[in-house]
Amino acid sequence: MNRTVRVFIGAVSIPTLGDWVEVDPYPDTTNEAIAKVAESIAARVGVDAEWAVMDTDDYPGRSSSLSTIQAVVTAAAEIGTDVDAVVAYVEWSGDETDNGYDLAANFQDAYRGTWDSEKEYAVDFAESTASEQIDAAGSFAHYIDWDAYTRDVFIDGAWSAPAPSGRVYVFSN
Repeated sequence: MNRTVRVFIGAVSIPTLGDWVEVDPYPDTTNEAIAKVAESIAARVGVDAEWAVMDTDDYPGRSSSLSTIQAVVTAAAEIGTDVDAVVAYVEWSGDETDNGYDLAANFQDAYRGTWDSEKEYAVDFAESTASEQIDAAGSFAHYIDWDAYTRDVFIDGAWSAPAPSGRVYVFSN
């Protein structure tokens, strides 16, 4: 799902005074747009006017930190994935995105895709990693308790987050 994430930059003293800025995958472009809004605020309130992110639009995360929002939008564009998936990863990992780590690389290391269910992922994981053993079991493969196996996969090694489409994003620990 492609999103156009925007933030409302407002004067701290008058929160409704400001404007919406599109968060561009390129931080310099976002910063230039914010600088224009900050200049406008300063012209109306005074040179020492402080500004802050007052609201977000089409951003699925809980954070209103501009550095977090910018890092998520940039990483999603760099990877070519949904903003929602990167938000799910950031909110689970608890990492502050302004600490210098490579969000895009860490996301790619952990991301296992979008699946219809945890069980669908677990079955695919088992078939792709233990296909020889499952094939050797022949008809015994029908006796595998996939619900129990799924539970074990998500207890030890994987986690999921809801995707907007009713599916799940799956990540490895």
